[in-house]
Parts: sequence; C-alpha cells; structure tokens
Amino acid sequence: MNPFIDSFGRQHTYLRVSVTDACNMRCTYCDPSRTGRFANDRILSMEEILRIVRLFVTRHGITKMRVTGGEPMVRKDILALFQGIAELKASYPLSVGMTTNGTLLSDHLPSLRSLGLDALNISIDSLDRDRFRSITGMDALPQVLEAFRLAKGLEVPTVKANVVIMRGVNDHEIPAFVRYAAEHSLAVRFIEYMPFAQNTWDTGRFLDYRSMKRIAEAEGALIPMAYQPHSVSKDYRIAGTNGMVSFISSVSEHFCGGCNRLRLTADGRLRTCLFALPSMETDLRTLLRSGDGSNEAVADAVRNALRNKWEKHPDPEILAVTQSNVMRAIGG
Repeated sequence: MNPFIDSFGRQHTYLRVSVTDACNMRCTYCDPSRTGRFANDRILSMEEILRIVRLFVTRHGITKMRVTGGEPMVRKDILALFQGIAELKASYPLSVGMTTNGTLLSDHLPSLRSLGLDALNISIDSLDRDRFRSITGMDALPQVLEAFRLAKGLEVPTVKANVVIMRGVNDHEIPAFVRYAAEHSLAVRFIEYMPFAQNTWDTGRFLDYRSMKRIAEAEGALIPMAYQPHSVSKDYRIAGTNGMVSFISSVSEHFCGGCNRLRLTADGRLRTCLFALPSMETDLRTLLRSGDGSNEAVADAVRNALRNKWEKHPDPEILAVTQSNVMRAIGG
C-alpha cells in the first residue's frame, strides 16, 4: 500500500463520493435557489467512479467510503456502483455507507443491503409533517420514517438520523428528536447549520452545538461515549436507553486535526476539504478521459492536492461569502 498522506501527516483512509448533484428536495440549508446543475457529460460515469474507488482501495489504503449526492438514489444505475463495491469488499477491508434523504430508498434498500451496505445516514430535519415540507419543499415525512423502519428491519449495521438545526426553524424539536432516538434505539446526529453558496447563512439562524446539547440534556442525562479516531461527532448515549445523540460542530469547534477524508464531486473533482476553494480542486475527470490518465497519474494528482490541503478550514464569516461551494454538488 502507498497511503495518501498530507503535509501535516494525516493519512487519508476515507473517500466520500458524490454520484450526482441532482436532488428531489429543495432544503433551505443546502441550495434552495437551485443553482445550475452539471451537464450530463460532466458527471462521472459509474465505470469512472468505480475505477477511482478500485484504485484508492487496492493501492492506497482507503478502507471506508460513503456514497452521497445530491440525492444518490436519483441515479438509475446506482445499484451498479454497489455491485462493483461488493466485489471489492470480498477481498479488501472496506466499509460502505450512504447518505440519503430516504424518499426513494424503500424499493432498493433490500438490494443495497444484500450488496453489503454497512451504514445508512438518513436526513430528517423535522418530525412535524408541515415543518418538514417547509424545510425540504417536499411532503415526504411518512416515506422517510418508513425508510428508518425498513433499515432497522433489514438490520443495516449502522443507521443514523441527520438533523441540521436552525435557530427559529427547528431548534425547538431537539427534545422530540432525543425522545425519538430513545424510543427507537436510534442514533440522532444534530448538525450545525453550515455556510454554503445561496443558503442565506447568518448568525441569527446558527445554533452552536453546546447550546444544542443543553437543550438535549433536558430530556435526560447524556453519557459521553469513547472518542473514535477521525470522528467528526461528539457522541453520547441517552441514559437508560439504547438511543444515542451526537453533535457535529463544523462551525463552532472544528475537528480538522483528525481529518482523513477525500471527497470526489459528481463532476469528478477531488476536494481535500468540504469547504475547499475552486483553486484547490483537482480535476480527475479530465485526467481520466485523457490519454495520460494512468493509475499512476491519478495517484500523483491526489498527492499533489494533499500537499496543499489546509490544516483547518476558514472561519464561518469567510465561508459565508465563498459563493463557489454548493452542498448538493459536493456531497457533504
């Protein structure tokens, strides 16, 4: 193995792959203005994605990957990706997860599970049907709740609920989510509202994780869980239950020091940070489609990108005016 290591000595073992920038929702914290989507010929084919995944896993020590979007389930050929991943899992230690809004999941989840899906994060930003529709632009709360039920029934090893908290919008639902986690033996992750292009981020709607935790503790004691290397969340067990709550403090308290992530966008750009500037992206799509796109050339391009990786991302005030970052195109 020839691992990918940056100039700060961080070894990268986790690859996040955005398979599309299309989504059937219009979440207010993501991209409510629906900025232009990539042309079809800019999106990586499944063959191109699998080539990169195979290279990273077999030669460069990637042991964990996550499939994201947009909404990954809108891709008609999504099962082909998981079939290719299943072949890799037969020979290499690879954990595979997916982040989804859950609305298109139920029909395909049995197949995904049989192909080795290890972890599932489902976005659900309200337990109230009207508020859910207001945040996402889609009346789909029943479908999302059914996706959780099915995932538990199929015994997906790790199932988590992703909840982006916005002050004055859904922060009053934190206690309800804690109760939901306790009642259903589920892990709920409260995520700080992050600044991205066109999502009208401001400090008035931002709630830091410490404030979220104080609200959550009103429902019962939170017992700290052991810290896991490279973890992006602060994890707690709800006392007397099998439920868990976690807090992702991307804005108020960064966790960049343990970053082990590489990100591949839907149009084939490698990002070494969720908040990276366009000048820091590496165009793997053009390299793959050129006569010079050997495995060695792709690996060299990744190493060059890692030499310029930030030690930590900029402060939120700077990120808020960086209009190049669109969440649904990056994959989170």
